[in-house]
Amino acid sequence: MLLGLPLAVASARATRNQQDKTDGLVGRLTDQLAEAIEVAGEQAQRQEVQARRQENQALRQEFESRLANALDMAGGEPEVIDVIERAFSVTLPSSTVELLLADNSRAHLTRMASTSPTGAPSGCSVDSPDHCPAARRAQIQLFAHSDDIDACPKLRGRIEGPVSSVCVPVSIMGRSVGVIHATAEPHAKPDDDAVRDLGTLAKLAGARIGLLRVMVET
Repeated sequence: MLLGLPLAVASARATRNQQDKTDGLVGRLTDQLAEAIEVAGEQAQRQEVQARRQENQALRQEFESRLANALDMAGGEPEVIDVIERAFSVTLPSSTVELLLADNSRAHLTRMASTSPTGAPSGCSVDSPDHCPAARRAQIQLFAHSDDIDACPKLRGRIEGPVSSVCVPVSIMGRSVGVIHATAEPHAKPDDDAVRDLGTLAKLAGARIGLLRVMVET
Protein backbone atom coordinates (compact mmCIF):
# COMPACT_ATOMS: atom_id res chain seq x y z
CA MET A 1 0.00 0.00 0.00
CA LEU A 2 2.82 2.38 0.84
CA LEU A 3 4.52 1.58 -2.45
CA GLY A 4 1.24 2.16 -4.38
CA LEU A 5 0.38 5.46 -2.66
CA PRO A 6 2.75 7.67 -4.72
CA LEU A 7 1.40 6.08 -7.89
CA ALA A 8 -2.18 6.78 -6.82
CA VAL A 9 -1.31 10.37 -5.95
CA ALA A 10 0.43 10.84 -9.29
CA SER A 11 -2.52 9.30 -11.10
CA ALA A 12 -4.98 11.58 -9.25
CA ARG A 13 -2.82 14.61 -10.00
CA ALA A 14 -2.65 13.68 -13.67
CA THR A 15 -6.41 13.20 -13.74
CA ARG A 16 -6.94 16.58 -12.10
CA ASN A 17 -4.57 18.25 -14.55
CA GLN A 18 -6.38 16.61 -17.44
CA GLN A 19 -9.71 17.74 -16.00
CA ASP A 20 -8.38 21.30 -15.63
CA LYS A 21 -7.24 21.24 -19.25
CA THR A 22 -10.61 19.90 -20.31
CA ASP A 23 -12.44 22.54 -18.25
CA GLY A 24 -10.23 25.25 -19.74
CA LEU A 25 -10.87 24.00 -23.26
CA VAL A 26 -14.61 23.84 -22.63
CA GLY A 27 -14.50 27.37 -21.19
CA ARG A 28 -12.65 28.73 -24.23
CA LEU A 29 -15.02 26.97 -26.60
CA THR A 30 -18.00 28.36 -24.66
CA ASP A 31 -16.56 31.89 -24.86
CA GLN A 32 -15.90 31.50 -28.58
CA LEU A 33 -19.41 30.20 -29.12
CA ALA A 34 -20.92 33.10 -27.18
CA GLU A 35 -18.79 35.56 -29.18
CA ALA A 36 -19.83 33.91 -32.44
CA ILE A 37 -23.50 34.12 -31.42
CA GLU A 38 -23.08 37.81 -30.53
CA VAL A 39 -21.36 38.56 -33.85
CA ALA A 40 -24.06 36.66 -35.73
CA GLY A 41 -26.74 38.62 -33.89
CA GLU A 42 -25.08 41.94 -34.75
CA GLN A 43 -24.77 40.90 -38.39
CA ALA A 44 -28.43 39.89 -38.46
CA GLN A 45 -29.43 43.26 -36.99
CA ARG A 46 -27.32 45.12 -39.56
CA GLN A 47 -28.84 43.06 -42.35
CA GLU A 48 -32.32 43.73 -41.01
CA VAL A 49 -31.65 47.48 -40.81
CA GLN A 50 -30.19 47.45 -44.32
CA ALA A 51 -33.20 45.51 -45.60
CA ARG A 52 -35.58 48.04 -44.01
CA ARG A 53 -33.62 50.90 -45.55
CA GLN A 54 -33.76 49.28 -48.96
CA GLU A 55 -37.47 48.66 -48.55
CA ASN A 56 -38.07 52.27 -47.47
CA GLN A 57 -35.96 53.52 -50.36
CA ALA A 58 -37.96 51.41 -52.79
CA LEU A 59 -41.21 52.76 -51.33
CA ARG A 60 -39.97 56.36 -51.62
CA GLN A 61 -38.90 55.77 -55.22
CA GLU A 62 -42.30 54.29 -55.99
CA PHE A 63 -44.04 57.24 -54.29
CA GLU A 64 -41.94 59.74 -56.26
CA SER A 65 -42.56 57.91 -59.55
CA ARG A 66 -46.33 57.69 -59.03
CA LEU A 67 -46.51 61.30 -57.83
CA ALA A 68 -44.56 62.55 -60.86
CA ASN A 69 -46.87 60.57 -63.14
CA ALA A 70 -49.99 61.97 -61.45
CA LEU A 71 -48.73 65.55 -61.67
CA ASP A 72 -47.74 65.09 -65.30
CA MET A 73 -51.30 64.02 -66.12
CA ALA A 74 -52.77 67.06 -64.33
CA GLY A 75 -53.93 69.49 -67.01
CA GLY A 76 -54.28 72.57 -64.82
CA GLU A 77 -53.70 73.93 -61.33
CA PRO A 78 -57.03 72.59 -59.93
CA GLU A 79 -56.02 69.06 -60.92
CA VAL A 80 -52.53 69.61 -59.48
CA ILE A 81 -54.09 70.76 -56.20
CA ASP A 82 -56.23 67.62 -56.12
CA VAL A 83 -53.10 65.47 -56.53
CA ILE A 84 -51.38 67.40 -53.75
CA GLU A 85 -54.26 66.89 -51.31
CA ARG A 86 -54.34 63.15 -52.01
CA ALA A 87 -50.56 63.02 -51.50
CA PHE A 88 -51.01 64.78 -48.13
CA SER A 89 -53.34 61.98 -47.00
CA VAL A 90 -50.77 59.36 -48.02
CA THR A 91 -47.71 61.08 -46.54
CA LEU A 92 -49.10 62.36 -43.21
CA PRO A 93 -52.52 60.77 -42.68
CA SER A 94 -52.69 61.72 -38.99
CA SER A 95 -51.63 65.37 -39.36
CA THR A 96 -53.30 68.56 -40.51
CA VAL A 97 -51.50 69.60 -43.70
CA GLU A 98 -51.96 72.60 -45.97
CA LEU A 99 -50.38 74.20 -49.02
CA LEU A 100 -50.00 77.97 -49.01
CA LEU A 101 -49.03 79.33 -52.42
CA ALA A 102 -48.42 82.83 -53.76
CA ASP A 103 -50.25 84.21 -56.74
CA ASN A 104 -48.46 85.50 -59.84
CA SER A 105 -47.45 88.67 -57.99
CA ARG A 106 -45.65 86.45 -55.47
CA ALA A 107 -46.62 88.90 -52.73
CA HIS A 108 -49.56 87.16 -51.05
CA LEU A 109 -50.05 83.56 -49.92
CA THR A 110 -53.35 81.79 -50.49
CA ARG A 111 -54.42 78.46 -48.97
CA MET A 112 -54.68 76.21 -52.02
CA ALA A 113 -54.99 72.74 -50.47
CA SER A 114 -55.57 71.25 -47.03
CA THR A 115 -56.36 67.95 -45.33
CA SER A 116 -57.16 67.10 -41.71
CA PRO A 117 -58.01 63.77 -40.07
CA THR A 118 -60.23 65.56 -37.53
CA GLY A 119 -61.79 68.11 -39.85
CA ALA A 120 -60.13 70.93 -37.91
CA PRO A 121 -59.37 73.97 -40.06
CA SER A 122 -55.81 74.73 -41.07
CA GLY A 123 -54.38 77.50 -38.99
CA CYS A 124 -51.24 79.04 -40.53
CA SER A 125 -51.73 82.80 -40.70
CA VAL A 126 -48.63 83.67 -42.72
CA ASP A 127 -49.63 85.99 -45.57
CA SER A 128 -46.45 86.35 -47.60
CA PRO A 129 -43.43 84.20 -48.57
CA ASP A 130 -41.23 86.86 -47.02
CA HIS A 131 -42.96 86.36 -43.66
CA CYS A 132 -42.54 82.57 -43.64
CA PRO A 133 -39.24 81.31 -42.14
CA ALA A 134 -39.24 78.18 -44.32
CA ALA A 135 -39.91 80.10 -47.55
CA ARG A 136 -37.54 82.92 -46.65
CA ARG A 137 -34.70 80.54 -45.74
CA ALA A 138 -35.56 78.04 -48.52
CA GLN A 139 -35.08 75.25 -45.95
CA ILE A 140 -37.31 72.72 -44.22
CA GLN A 141 -38.13 73.91 -40.71
CA LEU A 142 -39.05 71.61 -37.80
CA PHE A 143 -40.62 73.05 -34.65
CA ALA A 144 -41.14 70.66 -31.71
CA HIS A 145 -43.41 72.97 -29.70
CA SER A 146 -45.10 76.20 -30.69
CA ASP A 147 -44.29 77.74 -27.30
CA ASP A 148 -40.53 77.24 -27.68
CA ILE A 149 -38.57 80.47 -27.81
CA ASP A 150 -37.26 79.70 -31.31
CA ALA A 151 -40.57 78.47 -32.75
CA CYS A 152 -42.23 80.27 -35.65
CA PRO A 153 -44.35 83.16 -34.29
CA LYS A 154 -47.21 82.12 -36.61
CA LEU A 155 -47.62 78.91 -34.55
CA ARG A 156 -48.55 80.70 -31.34
CA GLY A 157 -52.01 81.58 -30.11
CA ARG A 158 -53.89 78.94 -32.07
CA ILE A 159 -57.39 77.84 -31.13
CA GLU A 160 -56.33 74.18 -30.94
CA GLY A 161 -53.52 75.03 -28.53
CA PRO A 162 -49.79 74.21 -28.75
CA VAL A 163 -48.62 72.16 -31.72
CA SER A 164 -45.51 70.83 -33.39
CA SER A 165 -44.92 71.72 -37.01
CA VAL A 166 -43.08 70.81 -40.21
CA CYS A 167 -42.77 73.56 -42.83
CA VAL A 168 -41.46 72.71 -46.31
CA PRO A 169 -40.79 75.53 -48.81
CA VAL A 170 -42.23 75.31 -52.30
CA SER A 171 -40.11 76.84 -55.08
CA ILE A 172 -40.89 77.78 -58.65
CA MET A 173 -37.92 78.37 -60.91
CA GLY A 174 -35.58 78.74 -57.93
CA ARG A 175 -37.72 81.20 -55.98
CA SER A 176 -39.68 80.27 -52.85
CA VAL A 177 -43.34 81.07 -53.49
CA GLY A 178 -45.10 78.94 -50.92
CA VAL A 179 -44.95 76.42 -48.12
CA ILE A 180 -46.36 73.03 -47.16
CA HIS A 181 -47.32 73.34 -43.51
CA ALA A 182 -48.12 70.31 -41.30
CA THR A 183 -49.04 70.33 -37.62
CA ALA A 184 -49.40 67.61 -34.97
CA GLU A 185 -49.34 67.18 -31.20
CA PRO A 186 -46.50 68.97 -29.34
CA HIS A 187 -43.18 67.10 -29.51
CA ALA A 188 -44.60 64.65 -32.06
CA LYS A 189 -41.40 63.96 -33.98
CA PRO A 190 -42.23 63.45 -37.66
CA ASP A 191 -40.99 60.38 -39.46
CA ASP A 192 -37.85 61.11 -41.51
CA ASP A 193 -39.32 59.37 -44.54
CA ALA A 194 -42.48 61.47 -44.30
CA VAL A 195 -40.42 64.68 -44.20
CA ARG A 196 -38.47 63.53 -47.25
CA ASP A 197 -41.73 62.69 -49.04
CA LEU A 198 -43.03 66.19 -48.28
CA GLY A 199 -39.82 67.60 -49.73
CA THR A 200 -40.31 65.51 -52.86
CA LEU A 201 -43.92 66.65 -53.10
CA ALA A 202 -42.92 70.30 -52.73
CA LYS A 203 -40.25 69.96 -55.43
CA LEU A 204 -42.42 68.16 -57.99
CA ALA A 205 -45.55 70.22 -57.32
CA GLY A 206 -43.61 73.47 -57.60
CA ALA A 207 -42.09 72.37 -60.90
CA ARG A 208 -45.49 71.36 -62.35
CA ILE A 209 -47.30 74.51 -61.19
CA GLY A 210 -44.47 76.67 -62.50
CA LEU A 211 -44.67 74.98 -65.91
CA LEU A 212 -48.45 75.40 -66.07
CA ARG A 213 -48.21 79.09 -65.17
CA VAL A 214 -45.58 79.70 -67.82
CA MET A 215 -47.78 77.97 -70.38
CA VAL A 216 -50.75 80.15 -69.38
CA GLU A 217 -48.69 83.33 -69.62
CA THR A 218 -47.28 82.50 -73.03
